[in-house]
Amino acid sequence: MKQMLLTMLQGIGFSSGITLVFIAANHMDIGFSDVIGIYFFGAISGLLSIIYSVDRIPLPLQLFIHLFGSVVSFLTVAYLNQWLPLEVAPLVSSIIIFVIIFLIIWALFLISNIQ
Repeated sequence: MKQMLLTMLQGIGFSSGITLVFIAANHMDIGFSDVIGIYFFGAISGLLSIIYSVDRIPLPLQLFIHLFGSVVSFLTVAYLNQWLPLEVAPLVSSIIIFVIIFLIIWALFLISNIQ
């Protein structure tokens, strides 16, 4: 239970930090529902990282489960908060950017855990 809470809070921290960078870079305004969405997404993504503690599952499958669940969570929050239009080009570009950021953070955690 403690690990679940810790990973959720860590996910909220990462999602909030990344969002602050995007807000500052794009001079955006956000509302209360946006903040709740960011926290929800971060908590889900953080919670999904518990999959790495299951030794029976190979690492590539763990990564896929975490990434897929995080993308679904992101798209759900983006849809509910109307961050993205339901058009192919913006959705695909947003998913690509999301996956790149996700993989960078994942690689940093992997390197940190190896050391």
